[in-house]
Amino acid sequence: MERKLTIRIDGPGVAAGKIALRDLQRIVHPLEQAVRALLPRLPMGSAGAAGERRQSVQFLLSGIADGSAVAEGSLAVEASMAESLFDDDPFERLVAGISDGGQKLPSQALRCIERLRRNLPEGVETVEIALSGQAGRVTLLPLADIETPVAVTERRTLSGRLVEIDFSAKRAKLEVPAVKGRKSTRKISLRFADELAGDMQRLARQLVAAVGLATLYEDGDVRELDVTGITLQIDDRGALWPPKRFKWPTKDQLLSNVDMEEFLRTSSDYYDEDEE
Repeated sequence: MERKLTIRIDGPGVAAGKIALRDLQRIVHPLEQAVRALLPRLPMGSAGAAGERRQSVQFLLSGIADGSAVAEGSLAVEASMAESLFDDDPFERLVAGISDGGQKLPSQALRCIERLRRNLPEGVETVEIALSGQAGRVTLLPLADIETPVAVTERRTLSGRLVEIDFSAKRAKLEVPAVKGRKSTRKISLRFADELAGDMQRLARQLVAAVGLATLYEDGDVRELDVTGITLQIDDRGALWPPKRFKWPTKDQLLSNVDMEEFLRTSSDYYDEDEE
């Protein structure tokens, strides 16, 4: 059973049945990476190697049709994986996942689709992905054409490390643990008033709790916080920057009434012995 996906590219910048190779690559390559993220992992084949690897994915383009630019691609996989794809078709998962708003797609596949929509070539308005010979299809639009989600405000308390303070712009960044994606932390923008500038300076680089009105979107993530108050949670700067070992001598340890001639003579005798 051969898996095929039809990619129809429409827009004023697409001539009938023609598209620049570089523009086609900007569309096909993210799709290849998205499908790759949907394939099962295979054990490493080299002797002594540990872990797993992703199957390589390539679209074998069969041609560009008349009308708008249409490319048909088939999926080439290793024979060891081909049988497993009968029950779990990555093309079907991709089309169904995009149709559902990307909620059921792995984060890596979703990032590839977003990159495709963000970097559509000039003159391309839509990219339609369809399963060859089947009813399933989905249309991708540029990100600029997607309606911006409505923001709401809600009072929140956020904990994290206070970083990147800009006192002239009254802006700062709060580094908090990430709940999505690969990064272990993410940064939230803070806005603060003049009266909080002293507290921001005093608490820089420390673990704090910031209270204020948070800007939230449909996904529930906090994007910005208008800070109304900020307090110290943990002062761990000692662990981040260990104190220097050098200590200034006390008053009792200071030397006085030093005989410089005796010091110079003694030093000269010491170096003369080393030369011998």
